[in-house]
Amino acid sequence: MNWKITALGIAAILLLLTAFSTTNVVFGYVAEHIKVTIPVAELTDVTMYGAAYQNTKAQTPAIYQEISGMDCPQGQTINRTMIATAYGLKITALLTMKKATMSGVKIYAWNLTSSSGTLNGVTMTVEDFPQGVVQHIDSATMNDLETFIWQVIATKIEYEGLTIKIIVIPL
Repeated sequence: MNWKITALGIAAILLLLTAFSTTNVVFGYVAEHIKVTIPVAELTDVTMYGAAYQNTKAQTPAIYQEISGMDCPQGQTINRTMIATAYGLKITALLTMKKATMSGVKIYAWNLTSSSGTLNGVTMTVEDFPQGVVQHIDSATMNDLETFIWQVIATKIEYEGLTIKIIVIPL
């Protein structure tokens, strides 16, 4: 029975993300970036550098990250807000996980902040444009991590306590 619930949860996430992508193209919704907040992120084998992300309108400067392993023992929240001006609505999707572990993660981000943490085995090298400074971190703990992203790719996501909420507010 648990595998059926898991399969339905994953299907709901994929359906939600597909619906957001489709409605953005078909109905002209204006979407903000996806906001991800993680109380505690434990990372292994991180490479980070400047890059360019190609969205539907133009190429945008981005922070590109490759992370071998990411453990979120206190969970994470993924927040996507869209404004449907033609319908006078603000639509927010909240995906929360009480605990999450990811591997093979690739992220195009717009911003990344952390209130405190520890970076172990840091190496920085200067490269040509667009990379700029390439940073490699063997392991890290980042507290109150907040990032605004365009795209995330992960080879595996394990989670506990998945909740998906859709909030619709008239403008």
